[in-house]
Amino acid sequence: MEQDSTPLVQEHSPKKTVRIYKVALFTGLLFVVIVLGVFLLLNRKTSSKNQSPSITPSQTPKITEVISTPTMQLNVLDAQNRLLFIRDPDPQAYNDYQAWVLYPDGREEQIELPTFSQAFKYPHSAQVFFITPNDNSKLFVKNIITNTIKEYTLIKHPEPNTHSNTDIQNVKNISPDGSYIVFSTYFTVDCPPITFPPDFEGGYGPCEPSPAPDFTSGYYFHHMQTQKNIYLADFIYGIKWDLDKKILYYVDNTYQKTGLNTISLATGEIKQIDAAKYFGYSAYPLSTSNILIKTEGSTGDTPGTTSFSRVVISNLDTDEEMILDEGKWADIQPFIAISPDEKYFMYERTAHIDGFQYGSLNLVSLTDKSVRQITPSSNAVSYDARGVWTNNDTFVTLVYTMPDGINANNYLVSINIQTGEIKKLTPENVLSF
Repeated sequence: MEQDSTPLVQEHSPKKTVRIYKVALFTGLLFVVIVLGVFLLLNRKTSSKNQSPSITPSQTPKITEVISTPTMQLNVLDAQNRLLFIRDPDPQAYNDYQAWVLYPDGREEQIELPTFSQAFKYPHSAQVFFITPNDNSKLFVKNIITNTIKEYTLIKHPEPNTHSNTDIQNVKNISPDGSYIVFSTYFTVDCPPITFPPDFEGGYGPCEPSPAPDFTSGYYFHHMQTQKNIYLADFIYGIKWDLDKKILYYVDNTYQKTGLNTISLATGEIKQIDAAKYFGYSAYPLSTSNILIKTEGSTGDTPGTTSFSRVVISNLDTDEEMILDEGKWADIQPFIAISPDEKYFMYERTAHIDGFQYGSLNLVSLTDKSVRQITPSSNAVSYDARGVWTNNDTFVTLVYTMPDGINANNYLVSINIQTGEIKKLTPENVLSF
C-alpha cells in the first residue's frame, strides 16, 4: 500500500550537541522473536533516555528558510571518506550524545548537530541523517560540506494528536546515494486520564490511536524525492541495496510468510524470491549472481527437532546448497557482511562463557569457499559483524567490552582481510557508529 506523507523541507543553521540510538548486541540470533524482543526493549530504553526531559526552545535549531517543494541533493560526496561514530560522554545524562568523524589518517573531529537521538553517515557521503528526540517523526539531513540542514517529515498520521515514533536503526537502512530510506514507526496517542487507588504502583500506556487505513505500525520504504511511503511488513531485517538493478532486498518476518523479499525502487512492486524453511532465517543476496548467503537454525525446543545454526551458500537457479559452518542454536549469528567486490563475506560466531556471549568473526572466500577465523576468540571482547567495508580489503567494526560486567567500553577497529592486521582506531569511548 502506498500513501503520501506531508512533505516539509526546512533549512537550519547548525547548532551543537548530540545523541544517538543504536541497538546493542543481540543476545541470540536475530532469528525472529528473540531479536524483535531485543529491538523493542532497547528502543524503549533509549527512547526514554532521549525524550526526558524534552528539549528547551534554546536547544531547538533555528529555521532560516522553508522550502515549499522538497528537493534532495543526491550523491553528495565526502572526498575525505570520514567515518561517523557516536560518543555518550555521560551515560546518566539526557540529550548529550556527540557525533564525531574519524579521518583515514586517524584524526578525530566533532561535528556540530542539534540534539539528536540517532545519526548515520556513509564514509563516502557528506550527508549526516539524524533524528531528534523532541520530534522523531521528522528526518534531518546535514550536508557537512555546505554546513546546512534540511528537514523532512517521514510520516504523519491523519488523526490529530497522534505521535509517530520513528526509528532508522542502522546506516544500511539508508540507500548509499541517500535517495531512499527504510524506517520503522509505531503510532501512539496521549492516554486519557485515569484514577488509580492510593496504594497503586506503576502506570499504563502508551495508548494506540484508532485504526487508520494505510497507517499501520511497522516498517516503511520511503522515497526522499516524492516523499511517498510503501508499507513493507510488521518486522523486517537484512537490508541490502542494489542501485544498479534498482532493487531493495529485505527479509520479511511475517508469521508463516518469512522469506527474502525484493521491492522495485522504480515501481514499488514487492516479490518474494526465497522462502524460509526454518524458524531462524536470514538471507543476503549477491548482486552478480543468483547466489544467497543464508543463516538458518532451530532452537530444538519442538519435539523431533534438533538445536542447530548454520551458514549456507544457496543457488536460487539450481536449489543446491552448501553448508559452510554449523553449530548449536545461536552459535552462528544472522549477520553477514559481504565485501564490495563480492569476493568475501564475514559472519559472526559466538561463544557462551559464564552467562555472557562473545563474538568472533570468520572470513569466507567466495572463490574457493574456504573459511578462516579472522579475529581472536576472547572472553573479554566481542567483534560485531554489523560493520562497514571501507574498501574491498578493509572492514571497520565495533568491538564490545565490559570489563566490570556493567559498563561497556567499546572502540572501533579496522580489519585487513589480506594481512589479518587488526588496528585499533579509537579510544574505548564509542557508543555506536
